[in-house]
Amino acid sequence: MILKTKDGKLIGQSKNATVEFNDGISVNGISIPGPGEYEIGNLLITVPEADVYSIRTESDLHIVYWNARQDKIETKSESLGSIDAMVLSLGVDPKGIAGVVAVLNDLEPAKIVLAGPNLKGEFVKAENIPSETATSWKVTPAVGENDRHIILLPCSGE
Repeated sequence: MILKTKDGKLIGQSKNATVEFNDGISVNGISIPGPGEYEIGNLLITVPEADVYSIRTESDLHIVYWNARQDKIETKSESLGSIDAMVLSLGVDPKGIAGVVAVLNDLEPAKIVLAGPNLKGEFVKAENIPSETATSWKVTPAVGENDRHIILLPCSGE
């Protein structure tokens, strides 16, 4: 899956599906309504709780989208498994950044993609890991050591 910006919003493009990351997600124009399991465009989408979307592709990539309105989630790393990329939409309260970083430390995603510019500076400083800027980014399986870093696409600009 390739992540890129279209009309200022983050989208994911695979062979059979287009995923739009907003307050929730939509796949091929179909909004995912909430908790449950869905199969659309050869993607398996599991929503274990509000604002957490697990997306598995036919090539076994695992992308999790977290719309971090709250600075914690109930879903644990054991149930989500290995995460190749965490797409993260931050809220607007800088006091919640420490909680978001604590959740990420528990879930251990290989890469973090910011879906918007909210609190970008505060997050990059608190996470204290390398970041890279790209115009688009191809999600690849996480193999070997976790060289976690932040991917900043045009949608995460200020």
